[in-house]
Amino acid sequence: MCEIGYGLTETSPTVTLVPIADSIRKLGSVGILLANLEARLVLDTEGLVDAKEGESGELWIKGPSVMKVSPITTFRCNAITKTFV
Repeated sequence: MCEIGYGLTETSPTVTLVPIADSIRKLGSVGILLANLEARLVLDTEGLVDAKEGESGELWIKGPSVMKVSPITTFRCNAITKTFV
């Protein structure tokens, strides 16, 4: 059972969950990545440079629950789902 989740419409809708036991101890955390998903934190818009621990960046999610195309999907999201080259 979980209390806090993170997701987007394009990810159908949740990609991470924080278990109730950790909800106070890890305040501000997005939680644990759900099964069958991959995540990267990148520094550049091309996705060539991964962020190091503690650095901020753009979160990229890849998996079967991520929409390949939607009206609000950006080029960067398409790069993850490999819809466009």
